Amino acid sequence: MDNVLAQVQGVSVLRIIGADADSRALLEVAEGEDPCPATAVWMKDVPDWGRCAGLRALVVFPEGGAGSPVILGLLDAPPGSEGSPGKQKKKRLHIEGEEEVVIECGKAKIALRADGRIEIRGGHLISRSSGPNKIKGATVHIN
Repeated sequence: MDNVLAQVQGVSVLRIIGADADSRALLEVAEGEDPCPATAVWMKDVPDWGRCAGLRALVVFPEGGAGSPVILGLLDAPPGSEGSPGKQKKKRLHIEGEEEVVIECGKAKIALRADGRIEIRGGHLISRSSGPNKIKGATVHIN
C-alpha cells in the first residue's frame, strides 16, 4: 500500500517518532534530520502522539513543502484504539450512496436502493413495516 501512496503527488507516508511539548506529532522526515512537528486537523479525538511512536501516517506538505506537515490519517491503529473508526460508538451514523448502500455480514445482507427499495436477506429474519411488506422465505412466521 505504501508503494501506491508514494505515487500520489504531494502525499507522503512518514513514521511518527513521538510528540513535542505542544502535544503535536513529531514525524521523521528524513534519516539524520530533526523531527518535524505536524498538525492533525481531521481528528475529533487526537491520540496521545507519544504513544503512537512507530506508527505510519499519511501526510501532505501544504504550500509546496514550505509549510508544516498535515496528517491526513494513520495507516496503523493507535495503541488502545479498537482498530477502526467503524468500531467507535456513535449516537448517529449517516451513510449515503447515490445508487445503492449495501451492508453485509456473513450470510446477512441489507441493500438500500435510490428508488426506495430495500432488500434484506439472512438466515433468520424479523421484519416490521409501516407500508407494504413482501416476505419470502422457506418458512414465514407472522406475529
